[in-house]
Formats: sequence, C-alpha cells, structure tokens
Amino acid sequence: MRCANHPQAEASGACVYCGKFFCSDCLVDYRGRSYCKAHIGNALDAASAGPAGYPPPITIHNNVSAAAVARSGYVLRCSTKSKTAAFLLCLFFGLFGVHRFYVGKFGTGLLWAFTGGLFVFGWIVDLVSIASGTFADSYGFQLKRG
Repeated sequence: MRCANHPQAEASGACVYCGKFFCSDCLVDYRGRSYCKAHIGNALDAASAGPAGYPPPITIHNNVSAAAVARSGYVLRCSTKSKTAAFLLCLFFGLFGVHRFYVGKFGTGLLWAFTGGLFVFGWIVDLVSIASGTFADSYGFQLKRG
C-alpha cells in the first residue's frame, strides 16, 4: 500500500479515525494508536472529555434553560438567585431557614427550621455572609446582585 499523501512512499499504517493508509512521516502515534495529522485533534479532544465511556461533565444552571445557555455561548459565573431576596428572607424568616430553601440548600434549611436558625448563631452568620457577598447557592455560585 502507498501513503495517501505521498504516493511514492510505502504506507506504514492506517489512521484509526479515517482508515486511510499513511507513511511514517504522516502518522502520529498517540496512546498506542495511529492517527493522521488531520485527525490527531479528534484523539486529543476525546482524551480531554474524560475517561472512556463517560460523557463530559455537565454544568447545571439553576432556573436557566440549558438550550438558551448553549445558544448564547455564555457561561454563568453567578447564581440566578437574588442577593437582595435572600437577605430579606433571612432577615425576616431566617430562624426558619426560608432563605436556605430559596437558594436550594434544603438539608440545612430543615436544620435551621428545627433548631431556630441553628440556635440563632447560624442566622446571624448567614445575615453577615449574605450582606458581604460570600453566601452561595446549592451549586456553589455566588448570589447575583439585585
């Protein structure tokens, strides 16, 4: 067999992606498999996606359509939950954990509800952390302003 790029050269192997035969100058070995230079990027992309058989990780955007995020190309770096709403809920209903339910922290919301805001101390800490901007929603995103 002859190389697809260099007809005068003898082929030394085939690309596992496209199946064409290539000489040793045109093939790249990666993890024990041969790829042509045009398709080596496919192997590198597959390697960066994660272990074989597992899909790439998915980021969950709270209250936002995944299709809308994909179309916009925009990556959310903050929560869709309002810092002002969380602060007001914490101020008036914080002893019952309502602000924690609002941001999706249901487990600690129940804990706050049954312990009076974790014996009032947790309620005060939450008020300060929401006001200072360090309080995060259940996905770890900082609350948005407003």
